[in-house]
Amino acid sequence: ETLAIWITNAFAAELVINGDILREKVKTFAKGFEIDNFWGKAKSVPLETLDEKRRHLREIIKNYDLNDVFNCNEIGKTLAQDPLSSKKKSKKQITLLFTCNAIGTEKLKPLFIYTYKNPLQVSIWNDYLTKLDT
Repeated sequence: ETLAIWITNAFAAELVINGDILREKVKTFAKGFEIDNFWGKAKSVPLETLDEKRRHLREIIKNYDLNDVFNCNEIGKTLAQDPLSSKKKSKKQITLLFTCNAIGTEKLKPLFIYTYKNPLQVSIWNDYLTKLDT
């Protein structure tokens, strides 16, 4: 939430934000919250289905090298919402995508997307996926 507020203020001030600036700001905020691991933590899942889901996942990936098995986590945040306002909610949104391989040896730079005229910018996703082949 702190990051979203900072980004909202930066856009309001018409500042240019690139990935390097965003990473540094995340590190700064993380130090304030005593966060060392930027790759997140597990969400709560229904424990009664956990073993079944794990078996299913192992079956899917059993023929792949774990260096080539990746997970992506997306964080989306709508900006400039006033919870007390009855106005229509803002459509300005940022999306951050974090990607790491199964053994943690390869972490892609976070993908940062802000509002575009065409929200389905396939080229952004294609460029990001191309990094997996390098």
